[in-house]
Amino acid sequence: MRPIDIDRSDDVWVYRPPKHKGAWRGQVRSVVLGPLAQKILAPFLSRPADQYCFSPGESEAWRRANHAGP
Repeated sequence: MRPIDIDRSDDVWVYRPPKHKGAWRGQVRSVVLGPLAQKILAPFLSRPADQYCFSPGESEAWRRANHAGP
C-alpha cells in the first residue's frame, strides 16, 4: 500500500491496489477506508507518494525495541 494508491479526496478514502488477482479480467479492486482505518493509516501517509507505507524491516525493529521479554 502506497499513499499514491489511496484516493483521499472525500470523507471516505478508497484504496485501489495497482495489482490484484482479478486485474487480468479487467476488474478494478476498491477497498473503502472509513474513519478508523484513516486514523490508523494517517502516520504512514507522510512518506513519499510512491513509497510503501509499511516496511517489514521497520516493523521488526519496532517489535524488538518494544518487546517486553526477558
